[in-house]
Amino acid sequence: MEEYLEQLTSKNRDYFHTVIRQLTDAGKSDEEIKTILEDVVPSIVEKQKSGLTARALLGTPTAYTDQFIEKTTASGKANDKPKNTNKYLMWLDSFLLLMGVLAVVNGAVGIFSKTPQTYGIVTLVLMSAGAAVVMYIMYNNYYKAQTEKNGSRWKSFAILTLAMFAWIAIFILASLLPKSFNPSLSPIATLIIGAAALGIRYLLKKRYNIQSAMDGSQRQN
Repeated sequence: MEEYLEQLTSKNRDYFHTVIRQLTDAGKSDEEIKTILEDVVPSIVEKQKSGLTARALLGTPTAYTDQFIEKTTASGKANDKPKNTNKYLMWLDSFLLLMGVLAVVNGAVGIFSKTPQTYGIVTLVLMSAGAAVVMYIMYNNYYKAQTEKNGSRWKSFAILTLAMFAWIAIFILASLLPKSFNPSLSPIATLIIGAAALGIRYLLKKRYNIQSAMDGSQRQN
């Protein structure tokens, strides 16, 4: 292993020194560190001949070492359960979050306003549902746009733009619905609905360990 480390460029050598230090700080033994590096370092030695760096291939040292370091929760228990990336659950998670936040804010403003105006219930539901779809599209296309060719990036951007316009159209059409189809609730009722949506989201997230669509950094390929 040492002979391969010596063949690394200065930049790549510094990279792996940082990796080794972080693994050591995390409690990994010398044997464990050697096992982790024995496959990747020779590969980097070969690929650096083409001008590639360890950072470009593996990400930051922290991002690379994180996959070998067991995470713990606040209670000190291991938390290595993978996030649930079921698209329907992710959509539901985003929907409940947006529904909750919009309803709570709208209801709170209505309570303290002299002329309370709250969204119609249909407008609130459709606006949250559409925005949740847009958020999932952003999540699903984020890393593809970062790693693939320009054509893929433009395709992702086009899909996202169309989704945004579709969401805006849905919101406008929903707001034009007659009151009989889109009744406005009282500020208190709107606030209660928002709090209930956030509470349900919390329970579902805790039960199913749902990946948040707003956290693209944890997208799993």
